[in-house]
Amino acid sequence: MLPALVERYDYDPYGATYIAYRVPSTYDDASQTRDPNLLTDPAAWQPCESSRFGNPLLWTAQRYDPAVRLYHFLFRTYSPTLGRWMQRDPAGYVDGVSLYTYVASSPTCHVDPLGLTYIISPYQIEALIAELRRRPDIGGGLRGRTRTPSDQKAPTNGCSSPFGDAPSGVNFRGACDEHDRCYQTLGKSRFECDNEFYADMAHLCLAYASSEWQLAECLRWAMVYYIAVRVFGGWADLYDFLKWNGHARRNVSPLEPSRPAPRSQPPYTQPPYTGLGAGTPWCPSRRSPYGD
Repeated sequence: MLPALVERYDYDPYGATYIAYRVPSTYDDASQTRDPNLLTDPAAWQPCESSRFGNPLLWTAQRYDPAVRLYHFLFRTYSPTLGRWMQRDPAGYVDGVSLYTYVASSPTCHVDPLGLTYIISPYQIEALIAELRRRPDIGGGLRGRTRTPSDQKAPTNGCSSPFGDAPSGVNFRGACDEHDRCYQTLGKSRFECDNEFYADMAHLCLAYASSEWQLAECLRWAMVYYIAVRVFGGWADLYDFLKWNGHARRNVSPLEPSRPAPRSQPPYTQPPYTGLGAGTPWCPSRRSPYGD
């Protein structure tokens, strides 16, 4: 006997949640005919306000309260009906002048897992990695987008990370230095610089990882470094969050460096800067005088 689908969830871009459960008395022979169209037969499904199986984690894997129809993030609650946060941004004006806007009003391009600031969405990351795999020598920008050069005379200090410049064996020093220069370049927004930073690290991972395991580790560390600067503004603020925030102590494990690369592996060198990551596929870079 094949397993049967008993509950399903649908969402609109702003998180309005639609839950449907399979009526037990309604017969469908999807398990016999293997016809997936039968699973969308409205006669076999009825809407409900909450999960009949007690599943609280719905849109963006956040806890949903059906009584008030709100999602509870770590720092704020979100209303899918209004498409906005219910509290002011505790991080201040990092996302622009509106303290209530959710992911810069672009939920198909960005995500905000903590309720502090938006970051690039997983599908954008997948698109970026696919593009880099397809064109490893790409330069200038993705999908015809141009990348504003950074001030090459600006001072840099590497990654300033307790895990060093190469936590997975791939050296991120060049990407970190370019990120420092980007922050000091007039006319480039923080969001633009942070996205370029992740794109540069991903490019290094694909160019220098010696195995699929190391590639996965490298991309995981690239995301850790990206979140450290995008959400927390740097490593010092990230450690303050992990150490002092009560919510984080229950949900975030201490960061641990990955195992070192095999000794037989040749040392990594920084590749020439190619100008990757101008914006992200389908979601253009935004420039704002408020540093978002």
